[in-house]
Amino acid sequence: MAYRVIVIEDEPAMLEEIVATLRHSPDFDVASTYKQAHAAINPSAMFQPNLFLMNVENEEVLNMVPDFVERFPNAYILGMMSQWDPFIARKVAKGNATGCILKPFTAKEILEYIQLYAARGQHKPAKLISFFSPKGRAGRTTLAAILALLIAEKTGERVALIDADLQFGDLPIFFDLEPKRTVVDATQDIRLLTPITFAPYFYPVKKNVSLLSSPERPEYAELVTPDSLVEVVQMTENIFRYVLVDLPSGFNPLALGVCRISNFVLVTTMINSG
Repeated sequence: MAYRVIVIEDEPAMLEEIVATLRHSPDFDVASTYKQAHAAINPSAMFQPNLFLMNVENEEVLNMVPDFVERFPNAYILGMMSQWDPFIARKVAKGNATGCILKPFTAKEILEYIQLYAARGQHKPAKLISFFSPKGRAGRTTLAAILALLIAEKTGERVALIDADLQFGDLPIFFDLEPKRTVVDATQDIRLLTPITFAPYFYPVKKNVSLLSSPERPEYAELVTPDSLVEVVQMTENIFRYVLVDLPSGFNPLALGVCRISNFVLVTTMINSG
């Protein structure tokens, strides 16, 4: 099936490059192009498009994403960016669009992004759940692992587990895995990654559940900054419908940074006698 595409791009050279890419592929049929979103939303209906490529670095286009989603509920809507911006990506997700793609791109990459976002689940913002405890051995990790499995079973959507307990994380042991890439690798690479290239950092543990592992050695924790961990979590939201983060124990910048952007924070603790 060929996708009938509407392209909204205000930079002439980039528009020409995108159109040339699409027209050289049998998978795409360029129905029309526009420079402005408000000029596109009504005329686009006559072409019956099932794919929009929209330059969401343009503030007007970004603000109109929810309008296009409402007007064309059965179409894929991909926001285009020249470099990854987690805040723009989050706003696109809040508009219930399909997701974002980095330009320039190949026809194959468009298909890969569509496939990735289709497997993610509903076109809605991710639910980010953090698991915090003031001290260890309170059942935080067990709760995160079991809840991830239950959410995937009940919803049928993709769930990510991020083991951010960088010194004492044991989710790989919990699932009997020996991952080659860890959350430390992800934080070191995150500025160079896209959702497509980031997805292989996660290892499947059960149907619809994948793990980003803690490092093998506790001293590697020093390589992770709070900002880089937040960026990893934010990009994970574009790949998975639910993101569960097992945080290090105690009040520290890493835990507080992730808690600050979370939809829910589950706190586990113990009552000590004596």
